[in-house]
Amino acid sequence: MRRSWMPTLMGLLAAAWISAAPERGPAPAAPAAPAWSELGPSGGDIRGFAVNPVASKKLVAVSRSGQVFGSKNSGASWTRTARPSKELFDVACAPGRPAVLYALGLDAVFRSDDGGRTWQRRPLPSGGGGDEGRLAVHPKLPDTLFVAGRFHSGSSTWMAAFKTVNGGKSWSAAKLAAETRKGLARGVAIDCLNPSTVYVCGGYEDLKKYYIFKSADAGTTWNDVTGTVQGIPRDIAVDPALSSTVFVTTSTGFYQSRDGGRTWQFSGGDGFGRALALSPTRPPVFFTSFSALWVYKSPSGYDWTHLETGFNGDTRRLASAPGTIYLASISGLIKSIDGGVTWRSCQAGIKATRVAAVAPAPSSSNLLYTVAYEQGVSKSLDAGRTWTLLWPVFGCESIPALSVHPQKPSRLIVLLESG
Repeated sequence: MRRSWMPTLMGLLAAAWISAAPERGPAPAAPAAPAWSELGPSGGDIRGFAVNPVASKKLVAVSRSGQVFGSKNSGASWTRTARPSKELFDVACAPGRPAVLYALGLDAVFRSDDGGRTWQRRPLPSGGGGDEGRLAVHPKLPDTLFVAGRFHSGSSTWMAAFKTVNGGKSWSAAKLAAETRKGLARGVAIDCLNPSTVYVCGGYEDLKKYYIFKSADAGTTWNDVTGTVQGIPRDIAVDPALSSTVFVTTSTGFYQSRDGGRTWQFSGGDGFGRALALSPTRPPVFFTSFSALWVYKSPSGYDWTHLETGFNGDTRRLASAPGTIYLASISGLIKSIDGGVTWRSCQAGIKATRVAAVAPAPSSSNLLYTVAYEQGVSKSLDAGRTWTLLWPVFGCESIPALSVHPQKPSRLIVLLESG
């Protein structure tokens, strides 16, 4: 009889113990991550820039830090759309299908089929690289692309040209020149009227040997057409209305050929050759630049006008649209709508990623000063929402610190690494 009470008694004791235990409730929520906002200043190391070939107000830019930005209003404002890579060096629209974009990374090309929102990585052949190189897309075949870059094997590096006919799923590679030192191809151009003709320029800076190569069979074979061109060739273009006319800008100046590269004529300049652009007008107006501080303009390719911009940083790309010329540099984007006479910033929404120093004003909660790489000292009156460039200084990475006077916020102390 007593044995039959034991289970019941044990159950009652267990129930009483459970009911007396303190109520645990839900687990405490994890502390919220701090909220951060990008403040700027606007700008950054823009390495690639392209104008939509159908809708010229639509622009795309890529930065050295691997970010992709898009604009629908000629650069009045920008939105970051993606970051497909840690580093990007160029971007190009496919003329035959403008929603197709290509971006050049260190060892891969990235393709987007939706205007830059999503990207797929397409590796270059083993040993292939695109640092400081360029892209050129076939005018009618959006899956056909050329890359100017380098090819590395063992202790040797060649300037090289890469080609794909399937959007980067597979590649062919051509080593250019017999040198086997530190080679790099910097520019590439396709003849729009005869897309089987392609040009690549570059060289071996440690050997001081520079080249222009031409292919008349869509990249199967390449011929040296350097001729009398001197200096480091950095950018090359073919007249879109005249196949025989080719232009190249070098560290020495500007050259042009009227016979498809067989002969070249020096047509001015003194070391202003990092990027070039042709206006869409007929005849075209030429623009070339080494630094964002100045741009050179010519209606013929021979008589050049020196244009001051008031901005700063090494030029990376020039691009032209009807009525507008854009300049991308390592300190941001500027544009001119009056043929280069005046220039203004067009980079709202693009944030500088290399900031050397920030200093708040002790006497004002909304006043900030900052120094961005190759850009200068900027000022914000609204706690970083908008910025004004005060002092464009070349080499701002050498300013590691700023200090604001505690009572007089217009007075700054700037620390220079050079003293």
